[in-house]
Amino acid sequence: MGNKIVHAGGHGAGTSMKMVVNVLLGDAMAAFAEAMALGEGLGISRSVLLDSLLATPAVAPFLALKRDKIETGNYEAEFPLRWQQKDLHLACVSAFESGVAMPVTNAVKELYQLAMRAGHATQDFSAIYDYLASNDQFITSNAKLARLHEPNSVTNRAAIAK
Repeated sequence: MGNKIVHAGGHGAGTSMKMVVNVLLGDAMAAFAEAMALGEGLGISRSVLLDSLLATPAVAPFLALKRDKIETGNYEAEFPLRWQQKDLHLACVSAFESGVAMPVTNAVKELYQLAMRAGHATQDFSAIYDYLASNDQFITSNAKLARLHEPNSVTNRAAIAK
């Protein structure tokens, strides 16, 4: 998690703090992967995206450590994707029990679950990029959604149902 030791409170507070940090890691990795996939889909090269995005203050510093994995496609696990998904699931359960809404993390948790089903469970959690960037289901779904916004969208709804 880092080198700094923080006294977060009483019994169990350290575990809670770790959960909070893991939410940030998991959500940030998924958001970065999604932005990368969008950029590539818009025709921007992976190299230009990595150079540009990693230099912005909008990107968490840990993401620069994932660059080599994304560039090479070698997702040897430092922190397995299945563990990231488990931590997000536990955070969502804890949030529910505490009356805290976590709609973004719930969606990200499900995204990691889909990536696990696609064979990325034992890879590093940065493999969420590979899942998003190469998943035809998302490309097909986005194309179907785009057809809804065409001028003749009433007739296109029947095509989407197929």
